Formats: sequence, structure tokens, C-alpha cells
Amino acid sequence: MFARIFRTRPLAAGRVYDTDLFQATLVELTPDGSDVLAVRFDLKRPLDDPSLLFLYWNGREFEPLDLASLAPGASLELADTSDIWAGML
Repeated sequence: MFARIFRTRPLAAGRVYDTDLFQATLVELTPDGSDVLAVRFDLKRPLDDPSLLFLYWNGREFEPLDLASLAPGASLELADTSDIWAGML
């Protein structure tokens, strides 16, 4: 919700965001193009780098996630943010 308010450029599938830590590519958008449904992250450090902490939402709280234990190419839903109000209750 907040990203939509402050977004300065329209979203486009295939757009790449490059940082020192990762490269993120927008893979899938909502039908109206207003939000992101899937992103591919290519990390520039090993997944087991001790300086990294990955979290996922289990429905009640955030928990650490061991990405190095996932199979290469595996997809994982980190959180369902489609209903911001339901996520806060």
C-alpha cells in the first residue's frame, strides 16, 4: 500500500533493480500493473553469509529463513500482503 503511494515510476515486468547486495527483476505484476506479485532475486553473496538475515512471515510472526537449504530455483512466498488489514490482525 505504501509503495503505491510513494512510487515515482510505473512498474514494468522485466525491470531490474541493482544494488550492492542483489539484483532484483520484476517477474509478475497484478493485472492492472499497480503491484508486484513475483520477483527474482540474484544475490551477490553466498546464501550462508553470516551477515545476512532472511525472514518470512508464518502467519503470526516473522521467522528466520535458511535460504541455503532450499533447492536451486525453488519458489517461496515470503508473505501474503494482498490484504494489509488482515495481516495486522
